Amino acid sequence: MCGGGGPIACTGGDFCNIPSCDPAAGCTTTPRDCTGGNVCISNACNASAESCAGTPVANGTVCGPSSVCQSGVCTATCSTFTGNVSSSAPQVIHTIGNRATGVALKGTLSCPNSTDIDLYLQVQKTTGWSTVANSLGLTCSELVNYTVSSTNGGLPFRWVVQFYSGVASSYSLQSCPL
Repeated sequence: MCGGGGPIACTGGDFCNIPSCDPAAGCTTTPRDCTGGNVCISNACNASAESCAGTPVANGTVCGPSSVCQSGVCTATCSTFTGNVSSSAPQVIHTIGNRATGVALKGTLSCPNSTDIDLYLQVQKTTGWSTVANSLGLTCSELVNYTVSSTNGGLPFRWVVQFYSGVASSYSLQSCPL
């Protein structure tokens, strides 16, 4: 029974509007979800082609606490890493995970003194880790910007903080998808 009367089969609608029965309202239609549950994909349904054609929403669209959409994927916003480097412990690695093609990455390194610390962004290929961008200034104020290429999309990335010269130092690295 639909709508309190006799048995009624709810019909109508199309591929994009699914008929259903609401006992209080009667026959209704519900829009088809073409997002697959992904808030970073638009709900684009094509009734005449009877297909879903969801496309990524605008980069930067908020998709959760401390997360934004990047190329159709909900991605955490900036993370801050801290550590210490010196001549006896010259390198610290911070893994940032797999990144989709087209995602822009930004790393900003700073420290409280004038130690020379360099910043590298690396991607893991089948042959090992490869540097895709770096900043090699004479202080620890370093900035790296990189947009993930199609050949590196979906692969793991990491930041490498490398001591070069000066005194031992603490540092702060802000890592952001843009």
